[in-house]
Formats: sequence, structure tokens, C-alpha cells
Amino acid sequence: MSKHICMKWMVAAMMAVIPTGAAYATEGVVVGDAYVNSAHPAMNYGSLSNLYVNSNGTALIQFDLSSLPAGTTASQIGAASLKVYVNRVNTSGLVSVLPVTSAWSESTVTYSTIPTLGSTVASFTPAAAQQFIVIDITSLVQSWVTTPSSNYGIALTTSSGDLVLDSKENDETSHAAHLDITVVSQGPPGTPGANGAAATISLGSTTTGAAGSSASVTNTGTSSAAVLNFTIPEGAVGATPTIGIGSTTTGAAGSNASVTISGTASAPQLNFSIPQGAAGVVQSIAPGTVANTATPGAGMLTVSNGATANPTINVNFPNDVQSVSIGSVTNSGSTGTFTFDASSTATKPKFDINFPALSNNATGAIPSGIPYTVTGHGVGTSIEYASVAGTSSSTSIASPEVALVPTACTPSFTIYSWVPSSITFTLMNVIPDTETPFSAGSAISGASCTTSAWTMGSPETCTATASGSISALTLITLEASAASANAIYVLAFSCQ
Repeated sequence: MSKHICMKWMVAAMMAVIPTGAAYATEGVVVGDAYVNSAHPAMNYGSLSNLYVNSNGTALIQFDLSSLPAGTTASQIGAASLKVYVNRVNTSGLVSVLPVTSAWSESTVTYSTIPTLGSTVASFTPAAAQQFIVIDITSLVQSWVTTPSSNYGIALTTSSGDLVLDSKENDETSHAAHLDITVVSQGPPGTPGANGAAATISLGSTTTGAAGSSASVTNTGTSSAAVLNFTIPEGAVGATPTIGIGSTTTGAAGSNASVTISGTASAPQLNFSIPQGAAGVVQSIAPGTVANTATPGAGMLTVSNGATANPTINVNFPNDVQSVSIGSVTNSGSTGTFTFDASSTATKPKFDINFPALSNNATGAIPSGIPYTVTGHGVGTSIEYASVAGTSSSTSIASPEVALVPTACTPSFTIYSWVPSSITFTLMNVIPDTETPFSAGSAISGASCTTSAWTMGSPETCTATASGSISALTLITLEASAASANAIYVLAFSCQ
């Protein structure tokens, strides 16, 4: 009977007589050992009686731990010692013990198929031959007990030493490597104690601490019925934000108005986009004939509807009219409709004018203030506001663009000019005349601006605002400093 079999019978007998709670020893026997040689990577040396450990050779040893009692835990492994028998020491040097981390077979392993290795768990330096060397690998054996599937054995490597160990196939000495394991019994489990009362946790108060202080939690209840009270410090005072107005742009007709924010969180800028208004109906109103041949006491106002967007007003006064005044001016009529009321007296009629509700088709930017008319002057068919040529005379009307100021205000105008020369435009008041439709009065102070000569692309533009206010129902017009054969411009009157 071999020594290994005798040892197993002895261990079994000891376990039968050792009292509960004592420590006892058991053995992990070798189930596979071989070495691989980098100089001969395809060779298998699993059947040799020796294991060669040197700069080319690595020894592999795997142990059977089935001698441990069922249910043994890592904490019950009091000690685990590796014992290897040194047959020869050709060169003394440090030998490292590493865990093997993948499967291998004694009969097939070669250097080319060497399993993976972990990090060093122990080391030793053999000084003499013909003796056992004992190395502590308790932590490695404990990990094998916790995870049995990780037990692929150990590897012995060296970069400076050269020694020969006995393998389990050495029948001359029978000095195979083995594990001495000390198992510490923990005794049978005790009687479980009674269940404790279920603990409870509830929220107490939450208060604000001083700025810069630390947060804290206190328990005003008990260990089994905690009441947690929180103190959270006040945050630092933020900077006072400022809000400014950024850009204001005109969006496409029919689009939605929008507000975007630029700048920073503490200094935001609000940017507005306001859609262009829908096109109006009436594009121009041109004076027609003015006569005073009607029957005394009968006033008459006619509107021709050749084109509802470009009506012409024809006025025929009674031949005994002494004065004419403007009554109400509204813009609530239907397309192409203008009305005249002479209900005051036959000799002093009063005009009540009602324009269509949509009285212009102005597009693009609108001058500041309350706009009350937009008109223009042009040639061709691109702008059919009027076809009367301009004049440079300072005593007569430059063009038929006339506006009625609805209320006392400071008048303003904006010019968009496609005139190929520099023109100065001046806002003038208008004096009704019995000889001609209108005649120019005096210039309105401050209401004058000059456009540059237009070449290509966007129109030249200028804006002027009077230096003082004018009375309600004042008729105003625009005078140009020079005539132009191709005078094309758009102007917008507004009331500040």
C-alpha cells in the first residue's frame, strides 16, 4: 500500500475521533504535474520523473482538494503549505509561485499551449538539494475553496535559478509535491436568536443653516424609531440679472412672431422678430377732376371704380360754395368705397371721408410712430402709385403724394429711393387752391433729408422728423430738390 493511500486512511480515522471545534490536518494530492520548455515549444514532458525549473523551463502542478470536508469555507482554512522536493540545485536563484488561471492537461501541455498565469503569490530561493521546501500559499488555497472552478494549480518560474524537482512519476524517491492543509472547525451553528423589532425611519424637520456652514443630520428619535432632522446651508446670493433689448427684425409675411434670448444668464438680451404685415388693397389714390359747376346747394363726390386698388376721386363743388372743410376721416369702408357728406350748409360743405379698411400695401420696415399713409412715385408698371413727373420748383408741389394728419403730432417720413441721383426731400404743408388742386405752402421745420444716388440692389433711404408738432387735419406733401426722368421712390408718413 502506498504512502499516499495510508495517509488518506489516517486522515479519515482522525476525523472520526477529533472532537467538534478542534483543528485537524488534511492533504491535497497531486493529480497532474509537468514542465514546458521554451527551447522545445512543441514537446510534452508530462511523463518525466523530474520537473525542470530554469530560464527556459516552467513547472506546472495541480492538486486535488476532495479530501476537504463538504461545506468547508475559506475561513476554515487555517493554513495551506506547498511542499516540493528539490532533487538538484544547479544554480541558486529566486523561484516564483503563480496561480494557473486556465485549464491544461499533463499529457498534452507544451510551451506552445501553456495555460495563462496569474500574479506571484509566493516565492523561495533553494539553497541545498535533496530536501523538501515548504511555501505558504494559504490565501491561494482559500480562493480555490471559495471558487472550486478556479483551481487549475500552480506554476513555478525563475529567471535566474536552475533546479530540478521530483514529479509524481519519480518511483525512486516518491517525493511528489503535495499540500498540507490545516482545517479549523467552527462547530455546529447555534440556535438562532429571536427576530428583533422592525426599525422605522421618519423625516423630522428641515431647516436652512447659515451660508457657508456644513449640512448636518440629527436623530431625535431612538435607534429603532429614528427621526431624522436635516439642516441644509443657505446658498450664496446670486448676481442681480439685467435684461436688455437686443435686435428687432422683420420676419416673412405669414410667419410667427418670436423672441430669442442671447447674452448670458445674468444679462440676457431679448431679440424680437415681428412678421411683415399682409398686403393691403388700395395701392394709390390719385386726384381726378375738380370743378365748381354744380347746382348751388348740391355737393357731389364721385368715385370711379375702374380698378378698386387704384381709385380716382372726382370732386364737383356747387358754384356758390364759400368754404370747404374736412369732417371725419375713417378707414372702415369696403374695397373701393369713399363717401362724402354735405350736411352742414350748402355754401359751407364738409367732407366726411371713409377709406377702405386696408388702405395700403406697404411692405418691409415701417417708420417709428403711428403710420397713417404710405405712398410712392414711379414709372413703368413696377410701382403704379402715380405717373406725374417730379419738379424742382420750391413753390409748387413736387408730386401728388398728399397726406392728411389725423391728429396733432410731430410728423415724420421715410424715403426708399431708386432715383439714380442724390435728391433732397422736404416735408411741406399744403394750401387748398381754387385754381389748381393744391399749392405748396411753407416747409415744415426740421423735416428734410437727402438720399444718395441709387445704383443697384437695395434702395437708398433717409428719414426725417419735424422739430415741432403740426395741427390736426393738416395736409402735407413732399417736395423734391430736383426732377428725374426715372423717379421711382416709396415714402411713408408717420405721426410721432
